[in-house]
Amino acid sequence: MRTRLVVPAAVLAAAALACGGDDPVPRATPSAAPTTASPAPTPTPTPLSKAEWVGKITAICDDVEAEADKIGEPKTAKDYAEAMATLVRIIDEANAEIRTLPPPAADAAALEANFMGPNEKQEETFRAALPELQSAAQSEDTAAAEKAFGDAISTTTPTDAQASFLRQYGLGDCV
Repeated sequence: MRTRLVVPAAVLAAAALACGGDDPVPRATPSAAPTTASPAPTPTPTPLSKAEWVGKITAICDDVEAEADKIGEPKTAKDYAEAMATLVRIIDEANAEIRTLPPPAADAAALEANFMGPNEKQEETFRAALPELQSAAQSEDTAAAEKAFGDAISTTTPTDAQASFLRQYGLGDCV
């Protein structure tokens, strides 16, 4: 089953659990290059061709799906908190990788509006839900955790127009 980076469907439908924990999930950060006394200006990367970009993004989506497929169904408040922490980690890592790939210049605005922007919004929403989920886990309130998890999921559902754009663009594996 294919999942879309914006709301991994298999995970969300299963309301999943995998690894993770009660600690806040740090953002992925690119490794820093060693600094020199007089750093050279960083050249702007050349945008990839559509075929190159679609191929690389599809591979990322496949990786997201593989990670999401490892998540099981939550049964307790702690499970919901761990599932969300895992989703945040998965999406954060994918978003960081996606941002290193310059999209085709002619399509950059549409891809930002229909793919990269919604992915980042999803990560922000999921990250914002973590404190409530962790609180519910501490008080063992499964109903509150299930509601907080569901609320976060429901606010990041892609629009039909976004899904249609991605399919037409060649990113059907990411829907």
